[in-house]
Amino acid sequence: MGEETTTKFCAHCKQTKPLTDFYKNKGRLDGVCVYCKICTNERIKEKRKENPERFREISKKSKIKNKEHNQAYNKKYREVI
Repeated sequence: MGEETTTKFCAHCKQTKPLTDFYKNKGRLDGVCVYCKICTNERIKEKRKENPERFREISKKSKIKNKEHNQAYNKKYREVI
């Protein structure tokens, strides 16, 4: 097949970095995101500041959806301590 690369160009900071500096993304042909981890985290922080209510709503929905799992995890964690 094709040659496997060990580096990738970040579309945001315009630097070439090792593939380990990128999050995995099965939807992309090369299997990693377009932006490096540092740029991805910066972009998420900016989006959270721009629209905190949206992220609060996402967090609330996640807590409701995973309520039983979270309770089981917390119970197990408390037993260890």
